Amino acid sequence: MPQAAGTEEPLTFRRQTDSYFKIINDEWVPEIIGDWDLPYRINHAGSLINWRLRDEVISRFMFETGARISEILELTVGDYRKRSDIHELAAINKGSFKKRVKFFRISPETLKLLIRYVNTKRRQSASTQAKFQDLPDSEPLFLSTRGTPYTYSAFYSNWTRVTKSAGIILNPHKARHWFVTSMLRGIYENAICRGIALHYGPKINSILNNEHYLCIECSVPRPVQLL
Repeated sequence: MPQAAGTEEPLTFRRQTDSYFKIINDEWVPEIIGDWDLPYRINHAGSLINWRLRDEVISRFMFETGARISEILELTVGDYRKRSDIHELAAINKGSFKKRVKFFRISPETLKLLIRYVNTKRRQSASTQAKFQDLPDSEPLFLSTRGTPYTYSAFYSNWTRVTKSAGIILNPHKARHWFVTSMLRGIYENAICRGIALHYGPKINSILNNEHYLCIECSVPRPVQLL
């Protein structure tokens, strides 16, 4: 496939990851990467060390969209304006050579925090005091405290402080793995619920409530939502 598709040749020197499951007593047991509570644990740890609103917003982007951290840090004000849906932003992809070839969708709460950040904390570092609606399209969404585009190394330093506070070792890219794992789990659970619904028919609601199946389509709310 072409490089623009976001693919790359496999690296033979990389060992197989142990980030998804570990063998405990001869059984494969899911590790933290599939924990529903992971976004909450990161958010809670961040609040304990008084992390910046900027990093909270970026963290929410990571867990809600599954985007690469580089793709998030590259976002501009214009990327938000390119989409007709107020909860979407145009974005680059790996190998797209800075072309906006996909989009991210964020929650209403994350959008509120993003706008708040741009209109308050970001202005304290920016060279211009313009608010979100008046900023030029080329302006990066996330800035360092010196008013320069926020870099991966700067974010990683702050991210490490948060994960250390949470008592876990987790590089930013693992949030992308968590997102994929969560999506696959949701597909699997929905398939189970549909199968049960076909088998039990009208009795499905009482059965699901008693068995604590987690499926939005079966009117049973999930216990933990994305940040």
